Amino acid sequence: CIEVQSSVELAEISEHPKIQERLPGYRVQLGFGLHSGWAIEGAIGSTLKIDASYLSPNVNVASRLQSATSQFKVDILISEVFLQMLSPDVQALCRRIDRVTLKGASKPVSLYTYDVPFVDLNGSPWPDEEMEHEEFFRQFRPRLSAGFRRRFDAGVDEYLQGRWLEAKSMLDKCLHERPADGPSKVLRKVMEAHNYHAPEGWEGVRELENK
Repeated sequence: CIEVQSSVELAEISEHPKIQERLPGYRVQLGFGLHSGWAIEGAIGSTLKIDASYLSPNVNVASRLQSATSQFKVDILISEVFLQMLSPDVQALCRRIDRVTLKGASKPVSLYTYDVPFVDLNGSPWPDEEMEHEEFFRQFRPRLSAGFRRRFDAGVDEYLQGRWLEAKSMLDKCLHERPADGPSKVLRKVMEAHNYHAPEGWEGVRELENK
């Protein structure tokens, strides 16, 4: 994500006058779904054409997470399974944004994201073996303020517990600070559809609307 932001070549393409004329404000964006689990690799096809493919429900989960990045307006969606493979320091950089069931899956999945810091076209030096631990976490800390993250975390906790009026209050404060925050807008829209009262039998999980 940082490389996409800092790419001079991509900037030149997206800022081309003809592209901006037809799509004002256009910029290149990529979404990533991160999950972990077993998969089977194999060749599928015929004597005329063969493609390598990966078959597994875990591949489907990763694909659906990638697709959902556009719904939440985030660069990265991370499953709880993948999050648990990260160090505690890296886990602290991520924020939980929802708990859902995905199409074709029976078990709920907690969703997390990492709010990629903004960089200019000069980019940020990519981490290497010589970069100090503290320098890495200073340079790649999430772009959101600590206060925003605390309020959002509190709002998500209230949402999952079914206290939606309290969740609305916290998320409204988040949207006041960052009106374009996708996860806050998504959760608020979910609650608004139920007049800010959790459905009967709410267990802190919902079905993700899109694939």
